[in-house]
Amino acid sequence: MTLRPKPSPRHGTLPGATAAAPMMPVPMWLRRAIPDAQSLAGKDVEDVALAAGAAIGALDAVVRRQERWAGAWRQRLAISAAAAMAKQTGRVEDEGALRDAVLLTRPGDFFSVQRRADRLLVVAPKLRAKAADVVVERLLSDDAIVASEKIAGINDRGLRRLFDRLVELGAVRELSGRTTFRSYGL
Repeated sequence: MTLRPKPSPRHGTLPGATAAAPMMPVPMWLRRAIPDAQSLAGKDVEDVALAAGAAIGALDAVVRRQERWAGAWRQRLAISAAAAMAKQTGRVEDEGALRDAVLLTRPGDFFSVQRRADRLLVVAPKLRAKAADVVVERLLSDDAIVASEKIAGINDRGLRRLFDRLVELGAVRELSGRTTFRSYGL
């Protein structure tokens, strides 16, 4: 008995995909030509392009089969791509850290930057502190601001009081979790 995957309403279907495509193994000629990734280093560009095309073709056949595990596989690919992008931009987050950030986030926490930015823009005209407009612009453009940062037109105490007021209004969050050397952001 052969079990065929049922289409998942959660993941949708790919255009042109059949419900049960036959299993397509990696071609034997490709396995013989390239036993491992290290052997590609000495090959010509044409050989590498041919191998890449064959690998993409085999991968396409796997994707079109719509296996039951395809959703988890897509999520892992997305996390791997995000980790590679983070590494290229000089960040230190790996796949585990990114997965934790997604899975351990409560609704309204990490991914609510747009809603909190909207809230900041609503309360900004009500702020009476000197240089409040400069602080709002910095909050909208920077990831985080240290409460002891020098901002023209406002002293340290005024800046701390402004941040306390913004937290009270729900427009920003205190990010450090410390009583001293606090940082604030959306």
